[in-house]
Amino acid sequence: MHVRTKALAGAVAAVAVLIAAAPAGASFPGRNGRLVFADPSQSIKSNEPSKDALVTVRPDGTHRRVVVRMPGVTDAAWSADGRQIVFAARTVDRASAYNSYEIFTVRANGSHLRRLTHNSVADLSPSWSRSGHSIALVRVPYDKYYRPVYDSAELRLLNLDNGKERVVVHGSVREARLSPDSKLIAYTTGQDVFVVPPTGRNPMQVASMADAYLDGALAWETPFPDHPGVYGGTLLFTDYPNVGACDYCSTGVWAASNAEDAYFYRPHTPSDPSRITPWGAYSPWRATWSPNARRIDYCQPGGLVPVAHRGIYTYFAESWRLFTMKRDGTDAREVAPLLGCPTDWQPLPKKK
Repeated sequence: MHVRTKALAGAVAAVAVLIAAAPAGASFPGRNGRLVFADPSQSIKSNEPSKDALVTVRPDGTHRRVVVRMPGVTDAAWSADGRQIVFAARTVDRASAYNSYEIFTVRANGSHLRRLTHNSVADLSPSWSRSGHSIALVRVPYDKYYRPVYDSAELRLLNLDNGKERVVVHGSVREARLSPDSKLIAYTTGQDVFVVPPTGRNPMQVASMADAYLDGALAWETPFPDHPGVYGGTLLFTDYPNVGACDYCSTGVWAASNAEDAYFYRPHTPSDPSRITPWGAYSPWRATWSPNARRIDYCQPGGLVPVAHRGIYTYFAESWRLFTMKRDGTDAREVAPLLGCPTDWQPLPKKK
């Protein structure tokens, strides 16, 4: 277990606090819809090795549906009404063409694919505003050695009505996520989590992982559907050990409680992050809350699995095991194997 040595002001957030607070995760409340993720194995099955698939499935892993195929699909997120998906993908069919990543939207049925950005650097980590009129994103250049230059990265807000962009934060931004009410944007710097209003003024640190790197996977608290006033802005994120190169070896999903309350009501100080995935779980990664605020899904590595094309095994893909648990971290159990880790959970409108 890694000791978190950079404590922030305030009491340590215990798991019991997370139970009392509204849970974090899928940005918008509603009925539980479909999970969305990127599946690289679909390109092999379709005989298009450069095109990954944006895929949705039911929460039990069944009824898989390919939404769109594009190179390098990643960072998918649902809109507040559950009708559209925003994601990043390459515009160049070459895996090393990191600077060709742009932001796209598409309807859940695969129609109305729309490109939103046009740049010579990578645009990644998009998330919707509640109104659907703007999108937060991270713009980062890659050097000639295919390494991200985070000192030159920017957190930006894109207005979908007029196409104009505004720089919110410049430098040391790796991932970003708009809060459900769009009052704040959370972003990571590599070891710290900050929140900042869309104006870019007065960013505030809400979590720090002194002996680990942040793997991102930010997820905001979802207000309780039956108690819309109960909302403190808890944030989820993933970490991994600060021990050199490390692929898929995160040590847990952590929560920083009351991030929004701490920003707008400064006497209400943030707390140290608390781990909510079970200890002993092998490399849990990327938690997302159910829109009905009752469960959390997360992934664990499942190893390499052979993928068949026309009856011949021609490719080994990284597989994932999808887990679910209660919002207090108990009752963790495996749901289904998947060839991709879900990044968001679709909110559906309430039945009339």
